Amino acid sequence: MTKEIANPHDAFFKSVFGNLEISRQFFHAYLPQPLAKELDLDHLQVEKGSFVDERLHERHSDLLFRTVLKNGKRAWLYLLFEHQSTPEPDMPFRLLRYLVRIWEQHRAQHPGEHPLPFIAPVVLYHGQIPWTTPRRFSEALDIREDLGIRPTEMEYILVDLSAIPDQLLRERLELEIALSLFRHIRDENLLESFTRILPLLAELRHRKTGLEYIETILRYVYYMRSSDEWDELTGLVDQIDPVIEEMVMKTAAEHHFQQGETAGLQKGIRQGLEEGKLSEAHDVLLELLEEQFGVLPLSLTEKLREIQSHGVLRMLRRQRKTCQTLDEFDQLLAKALQ
Repeated sequence: MTKEIANPHDAFFKSVFGNLEISRQFFHAYLPQPLAKELDLDHLQVEKGSFVDERLHERHSDLLFRTVLKNGKRAWLYLLFEHQSTPEPDMPFRLLRYLVRIWEQHRAQHPGEHPLPFIAPVVLYHGQIPWTTPRRFSEALDIREDLGIRPTEMEYILVDLSAIPDQLLRERLELEIALSLFRHIRDENLLESFTRILPLLAELRHRKTGLEYIETILRYVYYMRSSDEWDELTGLVDQIDPVIEEMVMKTAAEHHFQQGETAGLQKGIRQGLEEGKLSEAHDVLLELLEEQFGVLPLSLTEKLREIQSHGVLRMLRRQRKTCQTLDEFDQLLAKALQ
């Protein structure tokens, strides 16, 4: 199954933290308490633009937030998401460059204004190896002792998800589900972690904008993991919530439609989107079979189209992996049609 998206981490990060309520919950929970208590997060706003080097967009994503302290003074929060699975040794230097770009942009918009706005840099890291990079710029210099002049200083706040256990608190469910996915998206057995999330997704879908958020979650998992895992996930969802299961199937079907991998597949998915969920389920199963066995005979395709049960289609999706040949699957299909 071909899965092409420029940067799944970036898309999910900006979708999650572009939601101001989720960002408020994150900053309130994970900033140092003295700073969190002084911030007036009701005034939180997202600024447009990115300050990351063009060549590093595959490794870093960023968002700049503007707010004020409770005393009325302005305060900015710069959230940098580190995509890599290992710590970035050059982070202090890169962060300093990004902060300078923010101040340069501000100075261009407000020439001659003094003093400059306060910026709190926050690094969100979801690698599997604990973060060991210095958190102060002065600690990245080869001379650190006092020589009568203080070294250039810049300290950032680190949120290392590898050191924070899953919380999945219902009062901030959307945030904690997203952080759990960031934490486990590279795990060898993601489905084990996803099993803990599934009941919470069923709860989430009843909340305002819950279905839209679940679609964002599913899209991220779909683009980050293999087709076989996606098929197993479909089987897990079947036991939890039929509405979310349909969303799982739709995620794959819509991708194939957008990609237009073959004229026949594109036509089938277009019909599925027009005619209903059952046809989408047919299309997904046919695609999985073509990936496993190659071009399918028309007779088999027609037999599959006769199936009008989502339960049977789910069974066939799961059991197809036990078939070594197309003949074996044809026998399985014949039993299903009896």
